[in-house]
Amino acid sequence: MQKVFQSLFYLLGYNREDICERDTNKIEWKRAKKHLDEKIFDKIGNFNPFGPMTNEFKKYQKFSFLKKNLESFEAELVDDYSVPLGRLFKWMTQALELREEDVQ
Repeated sequence: MQKVFQSLFYLLGYNREDICERDTNKIEWKRAKKHLDEKIFDKIGNFNPFGPMTNEFKKYQKFSFLKKNLESFEAELVDDYSVPLGRLFKWMTQALELREEDVQ
């Protein structure tokens, strides 16, 4: 389930260096949990999947990468693991779908 959290961080603009072990793509919970605060909920609330994106994105922050990262998970299994994580997963998949529709 770490990929779900990792994708959430990337979707909200966090860099790999903010949440992963040095020079890897493996989430380091000591680093990542520092970002699980009110700011992350503000970022979720202010996230807008519509319109032009002016920020520069790294490969792992792009929507196609994030969508591929999450497609191996089923919403029901994530819900069974953790209901709050399941809700975040559902929000992310919907945000990615809306963004994809907006781009098309």
